[in-house]
Amino acid sequence: MGKNNQSALLYGTLSSEAPQDGESTRSGYCAMISRIPRGAFERKMSYDWSQFNTLYLRVRGDGRPWMVNIKEDTDFFQRTNQMYSYFMFTRGGPYWQEVKIPFSKFFFSNRGRIRDVQHELPLDKISSIGFTLADKVDGPFFLEIDFIGVFTDPAHTEEFAYENSPELNPRLFK
Repeated sequence: MGKNNQSALLYGTLSSEAPQDGESTRSGYCAMISRIPRGAFERKMSYDWSQFNTLYLRVRGDGRPWMVNIKEDTDFFQRTNQMYSYFMFTRGGPYWQEVKIPFSKFFFSNRGRIRDVQHELPLDKISSIGFTLADKVDGPFFLEIDFIGVFTDPAHTEEFAYENSPELNPRLFK
């Protein structure tokens, strides 16, 4: 929690040197993800954002590029590492920054790699939202999150921002 006990604070020191624990082989990144909502009897639940087209964040950062990650609710084991991401560039300094990201701008990735075939973010089955710092620059970092919300921006009419081709995804062109 932040100093005001009303904001989330992600901070630490990023190191690109792998720890010598015999298990870890990669380093140089930091990530935080929200808990998956649970219902009665620990049943997984999801958020339905299908009535909205934009993610709204109020953040204060360190001037580094952060990735905003959204995961869809899925029961397929093969899809556990798949998510939709978008880069958020924080300004640094003491002032809050309002960030509005249309859902159409989120790109599809798996294990941190952008996939050739892009898919729209399924807004009716959102399980979590997270933030990743992976610029591999050693040193201190922080991201303070005051508010996360969704809204409908009537000026935004784009449905999907990325190209697909018949060679990459023939199913879309039948």
